[in-house]
Amino acid sequence: MSLFKTFRLSESRRLEFRAEAFNFLNHAVYTFGNDNNLNLTFNAAGQQNNPLFGTATSKIGHRIMQLALKFYF
Repeated sequence: MSLFKTFRLSESRRLEFRAEAFNFLNHAVYTFGNDNNLNLTFNAAGQQNNPLFGTATSKIGHRIMQLALKFYF
């Protein structure tokens, strides 16, 4: 998401303010990362050892914001 505002200083000069946000809703991205949930193993009775197999439990991602000021002449 980006917001821009331009301020006229004279006929040929202007100042522009920018505010930009990435992942501004702050939604987490689930990933397997360092999880051990992709190992499918069974015990001697044929039952699955890892009840969380195939479940992503790690989250990554964060909000990034930047501000900028531009001067056009």
